[in-house]
Amino acid sequence: MLSSLCFCAGVIVAHARRDDYTAAALSDEITSLPGLDSNTFKDYRMFSGYVDVFPAHNRSLFYWFIESLNTPTSDPVAVWTNGGPGSSGLLGMFTEHGPFRPLSNLTLRVQPWSWVNVANMIYIECPAGVGFSFSDDAADYTTDDNKTAVDNYHFIQGWLEKFANYKSNDFYITSESYGGHYMPTLAQQIILGNKAGGDPQINFKGVFDGNPYTNRDENQRGEFETYGGHQMVSRPTYAAWTSECADGNASTSACTAARNAMRDEVGNNIDPYAIDWPVCTQKSRDDEVFLLYRHLRDQGIDDVRAPGVYGRMMDYFDRFPDREWYNDVDVDSEGVATKVGADAKIIVTTDGFPYDPCESNYLTAFLNEGAVQTAIHAKAKRWPGTQIHYEGGLPDMTVLWQWIIENAPEPLKLTIVSGDDDTVCGLAGTQSWMWNMGWTVDAQTEWKVWTDTNGQTGGYLTKWKGAMNLVTVHSAGHLIPETQPSRSLQTFTRYLAGEF
Repeated sequence: MLSSLCFCAGVIVAHARRDDYTAAALSDEITSLPGLDSNTFKDYRMFSGYVDVFPAHNRSLFYWFIESLNTPTSDPVAVWTNGGPGSSGLLGMFTEHGPFRPLSNLTLRVQPWSWVNVANMIYIECPAGVGFSFSDDAADYTTDDNKTAVDNYHFIQGWLEKFANYKSNDFYITSESYGGHYMPTLAQQIILGNKAGGDPQINFKGVFDGNPYTNRDENQRGEFETYGGHQMVSRPTYAAWTSECADGNASTSACTAARNAMRDEVGNNIDPYAIDWPVCTQKSRDDEVFLLYRHLRDQGIDDVRAPGVYGRMMDYFDRFPDREWYNDVDVDSEGVATKVGADAKIIVTTDGFPYDPCESNYLTAFLNEGAVQTAIHAKAKRWPGTQIHYEGGLPDMTVLWQWIIENAPEPLKLTIVSGDDDTVCGLAGTQSWMWNMGWTVDAQTEWKVWTDTNGQTGGYLTKWKGAMNLVTVHSAGHLIPETQPSRSLQTFTRYLAGEF
């Protein structure tokens, strides 16, 4: 079931590339990429640019597409966006399951367990106002779940017009975190759009959603049960939470106090997205500028309060000739910026891949390089520069998941994959809502161990008949491919094959 083609120590590059791209697609092809040596670059075929999802406002979503390293003509197409709301899909590409990871010197290293080993991958920045995505009407930066789903649906249609050679490929939608809202709302939009005769039709096959945010109560349960289960709080404090919050969330002062007590005991020197993994001890450039800005403001320097000063400070640091400034500046107790020269703590994952918790800092610096923005056909701007105002959506997505199961014209592959080292959208909360849906569990796959390619327990699998699947990934955080890249690729591959 699991081909060694996908899990060797290096990527497979001896694939047959497509030669049937439209002129519009070819105009978006990336011909070189700073930070990636020319020999490595030749192994990948990539395209990037914009799809206009609302021409009246020129509301356009930025995408980065990478052709599958396996058989692009027949491999599925998967679109990925990060959650947030307001996180860029390029985070998923460069710090999770894309083919490259950034280094502190702004070069790129190959990540051998990329999803492009088995699928044609599209990474998008949504909604408009996130990353390089934009609109000519600033009012568009106020958005919500429904508007985002409609825009993402129009993106897929527009992308398939530009890349018409992929219209017949199986199409999947994937995300994580607030993708627990993005994915079911988009799935519903695709089902309704196809039913209404939308052109082009989307050959929609399924949803693969990681550590999803489903509703507030289950999210609270996931956070605090994970703290208690990992023995990160004292027994009395955990007992107070289970009593006052009824093992979940309650809108009472006693429950609020119990939650606060647990968070206080856990402390602030852990990564809530991956509690057993190291934190980044380097400040990001945005952190540095903000601290300096705040210090000057608090000192009563009036010029700092003038409109645009913060932006001008960011521009200054963009041009600062010493790149180490991005990561090696601290602010002492007196508010003075000083060099500290701290190195990130690097450890090795169970896959043998170096894990660097500061990669997102390097990515920010990389994508703010002018030469990079030119190479990927992006409008020049400070990245990510997110400027959206996101209004509330449907509070409980379990209702929408049930609608999808009942209304899809043919059975979809609906799989939740969840790392067990996460408190932000913890596995305990996901288990709670899935087991409470009233679905019939498949006795052959009820909490069954799945083994990774190293012969170790990769996690557990549960299937509900005619409904959804749950796959857990052991020792993975909220961003599963960041901490367990090989196991992530294995779960995605087995999902595509219909096993997970």
